[in-house]
Amino acid sequence: VYQHELNSVAELLQASVILNEYSNALCAVGKLTEARNASAFALQVMELVPTQGNPELTAGLAALWHSLSYVEAELGEFENAEPLAQKAVELYGQALQLGSRSVGMLADAESNLATILLVQKKFEQARTLLEDGIRRVEQIGQASSIPDRFYFARLNNNLAIVFRELGNFPEARAVAEIAAVTIRQLSEAMPDAYRGYLARYLMTRGSISLRLGENEEAKDDLNEAVTLLKELNLQRPDAFANDYLLATATLATLNEDKELPTNIEWAINRATAEPARWRQWWTYA
Repeated sequence: VYQHELNSVAELLQASVILNEYSNALCAVGKLTEARNASAFALQVMELVPTQGNPELTAGLAALWHSLSYVEAELGEFENAEPLAQKAVELYGQALQLGSRSVGMLADAESNLATILLVQKKFEQARTLLEDGIRRVEQIGQASSIPDRFYFARLNNNLAIVFRELGNFPEARAVAEIAAVTIRQLSEAMPDAYRGYLARYLMTRGSISLRLGENEEAKDDLNEAVTLLKELNLQRPDAFANDYLLATATLATLNEDKELPTNIEWAINRATAEPARWRQWWTYA
């Protein structure tokens, strides 16, 4: 792609796909700067394609903005990531209006943007975004497909975190319950795909129970999360080591009936939104 002269729409589309997949591969092995360069080049190539009025091409362009925002967030460049994520949401919305079946992708982009807003403590903006996304998924029927149910669960999990950070613990618990119940159903149907999310959403619900003084409920969620994460950590320590350490440390503290250390509480409140993107919180804690 780097060496070939691109002369047609088909070649431009193929090149953007290859570059985006290359960026994803680089990101997976921690080469984030190179991933950002590849992702930016993929977007530059795709913008040469006339997408106006075409729902699928518009959704494809949105996906590239989404990918670049993800890499920027992984690099900790949240101020740079925010407008990129907003552009992805905007384009997915346009694709949906044009007839694309991109409700799930739009919900995924909204969750991504909400995570970026959360780290910048823009809680009210994140709340509005997530509530709009949940309403949209509910309108089409959140049980219509497994991906839509996953996006529904993810939106609710992030909204629970927003409510928790705003101090609305009963609302946070109610929304976290929806997320946990939905992701458990998906995990039972497709364990390899969703067990990790189940563990993380249980951690979210457990963190809210701690704020409500419901230590036994928190222990139940953390016990199950630790059991899941112990096995997942053996398979993918790069993805689950931090979550396993966090859940284990928190559970050990609770089982000894000691007050939860501030640094652990601070970490668990932030590590359960999008763990891959929040590794820095564990390091700082």
